[in-house]
Amino acid sequence: MKKPRLIFGLVVLVALVALVVWGRHRIHFDFQEFRAQVPLADCTKIAIGLGCIYAAYVFRSVRWALLLRHNKKVPVLSLVGTQVMGFTAVALIGRVADLVRPYLVAKKTGTPVSSQIAVYIVERLSDAGAMALIFSAAIVLTPAGAMPHAELVKKAGYWGLAGTVGGALFLAAIRLAGETLAAAFEGALGVVSKKLGQAVRVRGLEGEKS
Repeated sequence: MKKPRLIFGLVVLVALVALVVWGRHRIHFDFQEFRAQVPLADCTKIAIGLGCIYAAYVFRSVRWALLLRHNKKVPVLSLVGTQVMGFTAVALIGRVADLVRPYLVAKKTGTPVSSQIAVYIVERLSDAGAMALIFSAAIVLTPAGAMPHAELVKKAGYWGLAGTVGGALFLAAIRLAGETLAAAFEGALGVVSKKLGQAVRVRGLEGEKS
């Protein structure tokens, strides 16, 4: 058991070294300019930024645990590690690694991956709605003439509001007719993955009950 792990660790280490060497020759980084800018940085703002980042991990853990409570109740702070590792994978690899979090949560909680993907979808819908509300509020509160391309930004704000209203109506529809929508989504997603379709059906039924 130890030997395969050692081999795997060595392969990962070699891959990381190769990536660093490749990036060093392909990407130009001005270390002299970096050293000149470091003393100008505001350490207080950096600390606040880091605090906000790690506070977001805590909030995401709490939200995921609450969304998961119908399938399995877990401590609200028990998923902080999965959130940190998941977003670290996204930072290193890109959005293609976004499904690392559902996989890690499924392994940690002993639940099917398909059910965690359903939670991930609901989480992303919540993120999109919050982003649209923040963006729209910024447009409303920004003084006239202070924002470049005001007409384009205003149109984007309207689309954001429309998407938020649509999401709210969708959630209301789940609350009022969750079984009908769950059956429809199960049939549609079942073409791709039967387990995923069943998980979304269960999530819709739980949304109707909650």
